Amino acid sequence: MTQLTSTESYIPTRWLTALKLLWFACAIVLFAGYFAGLGPRFDELTTLCRSDECASLTLAPEELSIIQGYGMGITTYAWTHISLEGYLVLIFSALAGLIFWRRSDTWAGYVLSLTFLFLALPFFAEELRSLARVYPAFHSFNDTLTSLSVMLVLLLFFIFPDGRIVPGWVRPVVAVLVAGLILEPILNQGGVRASSSSLLVILLLVIAMPIGLFSQIYRYRRVATPIQRQQTKWVLMGFLCMFVGMMAWAIFAEIAPLPPGPSRLLFYASLVPQYFLISIFPAAITVSIMRYRLWDIDLVIRRTLQYALLTGLLALTYFGSIVLLQAIFGTLTGAQSPVVIVLSTLLIAALFTSLRRRVQKVIDRRFFRQKYDAQQVLAAFAVTARDETDLDELMWELQRVVEGTMQPEGVGVWLKKP
Repeated sequence: MTQLTSTESYIPTRWLTALKLLWFACAIVLFAGYFAGLGPRFDELTTLCRSDECASLTLAPEELSIIQGYGMGITTYAWTHISLEGYLVLIFSALAGLIFWRRSDTWAGYVLSLTFLFLALPFFAEELRSLARVYPAFHSFNDTLTSLSVMLVLLLFFIFPDGRIVPGWVRPVVAVLVAGLILEPILNQGGVRASSSSLLVILLLVIAMPIGLFSQIYRYRRVATPIQRQQTKWVLMGFLCMFVGMMAWAIFAEIAPLPPGPSRLLFYASLVPQYFLISIFPAAITVSIMRYRLWDIDLVIRRTLQYALLTGLLALTYFGSIVLLQAIFGTLTGAQSPVVIVLSTLLIAALFTSLRRRVQKVIDRRFFRQKYDAQQVLAAFAVTARDETDLDELMWELQRVVEGTMQPEGVGVWLKKP
């Protein structure tokens, strides 16, 4: 494979075959566990939860009555969530295969493809945990797979995007992390799980994560090329999307679990956008590692900021106008009026275009100043070129525009003799 940059770290040829065989072995084991867990997972989702100790997403009797009122049976509910979990498995594993196929000869590509496999199956998919609940002997092995997925993610902090480890003093941390990947299955045998193994994972998280974040910041500011900085932007965008999706689950399912009822069912329905946000993470990293249209990330960030802020302002205006107008109508007539909703909708329609332009101008000035200035300079030059008749003045203006927008080391203008 042709090397894309001189800094890319490639796997030595003598190790490549063994590492590829290890990748295939991991894929076979993980998918075998996933398919074996589909049956137990379906049984869990079709069994009503009547206690505090139940598998995730199982329904209480009162929740089943609510969904039956909307025409959905418990079997349909079970297949819906199995399909959603399968969506994440499909996205992560398919992109893992693509990266392995195209970039498995680089350290960054190999570790990333292996990380996607472990995130797809033991981390996000519930099927392996369902299998462990049915067969307790599998529980220890499943915990090992989950720990390995966490440590692989930590390893990415140190080697992405080119496989090199910078700065040099963090290499002992990476060595400890790799040793943990090797020792975790060993420590997990013979009842060591509760002490040495879990302590190892916690220590790696506490120590390696902040150092890994520092490594990425150092790499971005001191070492990265312009292309690598674009790669980092893609990854950061995808990670933030996944973080938002995971935080929603962590808050309402782990930290402050919702009680059985309509609110928890609504949270279960919100898993659709949550899973979509999570799936942006592997897609963004795949774009980054494959280096496909890297420079589009600036447009993506720009549009995301614009429409996120615009949506928030419009929603605030819409609901605020409804509350205010309903209060006015209630004071004058003593009753609620549907006219308020119509007036609020018309107000939003009237505000949309002008508000979007103002938001775009503010964001361009604050976060994309150089691009914004270039656009303004080019627009001003178009007006000058249309009205200017002095050739020397026009050439001077052209040089000024080129220097202001492209910032070259030198500018020259050659005119063809008539």
